[in-house]
Amino acid sequence: MYELIIFGIILFSLIYFLFYARAERFEQPQIVLVYADWCSACKQFKPTWEALKKEFLLSEINSDDKDALHAFEQKHNVKVESFPSIYKVQNGKAIKFDSDRTPSNLKAFFKGL
Repeated sequence: MYELIIFGIILFSLIYFLFYARAERFEQPQIVLVYADWCSACKQFKPTWEALKKEFLLSEINSDDKDALHAFEQKHNVKVESFPSIYKVQNGKAIKFDSDRTPSNLKAFFKGL
């Protein structure tokens, strides 16, 4: 009987490693823009962001939505201190974009280059 239990545990571990653990490493990044309606830099950046939406899966958090903003900060252990802030979330980690917000820089960041 113990052999059957041990075999089951080994089989489960193998299946988990082959399918789930490895899949997490290759998870597609989620790109998140945190913005404020009153922010002039956000308003200037909006056309660039809209153009990038045609190529990438992007999501947004409005700073007025305090619950969503707080949940994002708590989940990824970040503190949004300026707008617009752009993050790439992959494998449970949020990496802040910290460069000129040009389309080429953003695309390279999104693709991980």
